Amino acid sequence: MFVANGLQGRGIGRTMLNDLCAVAEQRRLTRVHVIAHPPAERFYLTCGARRIGHLPPAGRVTWTRPHLILNLPVTAGSDGGRPGSHRRVREEAEMNALTATISNRHVPHREYRMEEVVNDEAPDPALPPLVDRKTWEEAREALFAREKAHTREGDAIAAARRRLPMVEVDATIEVIGPDGPVTLLDVFEGRTQLIGYYHAWWPGKPAAEQCEGCTFFNSQVRELSYLHSRDITYATLCKGPYQESIRYRDFLGLDMPWYSVEKTAPRLLEGRDWQRHHLVCYVRDGSRVFETYYTGGRGVEVMTPTHGLLDMTVYGRQETWEESPDGWPQPWGSAHNPDVWRTNGRPIAQWSRIEAGRPDW
Repeated sequence: MFVANGLQGRGIGRTMLNDLCAVAEQRRLTRVHVIAHPPAERFYLTCGARRIGHLPPAGRVTWTRPHLILNLPVTAGSDGGRPGSHRRVREEAEMNALTATISNRHVPHREYRMEEVVNDEAPDPALPPLVDRKTWEEAREALFAREKAHTREGDAIAAARRRLPMVEVDATIEVIGPDGPVTLLDVFEGRTQLIGYYHAWWPGKPAAEQCEGCTFFNSQVRELSYLHSRDITYATLCKGPYQESIRYRDFLGLDMPWYSVEKTAPRLLEGRDWQRHHLVCYVRDGSRVFETYYTGGRGVEVMTPTHGLLDMTVYGRQETWEESPDGWPQPWGSAHNPDVWRTNGRPIAQWSRIEAGRPDW
């Protein structure tokens, strides 16, 4: 079942799914299994489907496809699909004929046997102990005291950061922008300070294989006017070719200034592993440029409000490295889902763009 991009949003897919379910009900089945193209998963969820597993990549299909189940009404007088019933046996025999396979035009259709599907249903997550509001407020106040101490320590660290010495950088180092070669000094756009995010790049690789970490961090820096009000420019300094990487920026819908440092990253990141992501702060004095601070690894988490919001929730980031109570869900980083910034073979942020019909070359 496939609805062309230009015809989506008109109820065609829902009509097709309703017709499919009607056929299934006529055959006295109780459910329809769906092996979905990843961007279509949300559509099926809104139609009442539930994800129960996934189909690993195979052959020409290089991404993981979600496996969903749509339960159908049980009609009066039916056996309800009890184990061992004639209806259940017939249902299992006809399951593949009623599997809806959502694929793009470049992927050949085939039927999938249910034994190919990996079940990734997790048990219901545990919950915190239930207490009365007074007890809860006391526990919250104790944590609040620690949070305030953490905030003050962060303020003290920021104050120390403002007192670091600086090192001069060659202001004439060339980067490539929309109009060709410009200097590092030009990247300031006339402002006093510059924050540069050094975006990793894998030359010649498609969008799906580009750096999921850099996609996660850099795509969350959107509102730049507050930085501009403090006389600061934010720019991406990508380590790939300009013409190749600018298409990626446009695919993601980002609007920050974008430059290629394909040839000059080793000089700009002198003394560091220049192939990794870095967040670097600069200041200029006239035509001279100085580096005042840089960070990498988890230091770039300051770019992501997502992490801050997740850390406030009861289950946190749901990643295996976190120290959480027994029974807390931690599917991200597990053996079944080793990538914390990818789903179904792509950086997570790409799927909303694919769903919106943006070409990713």
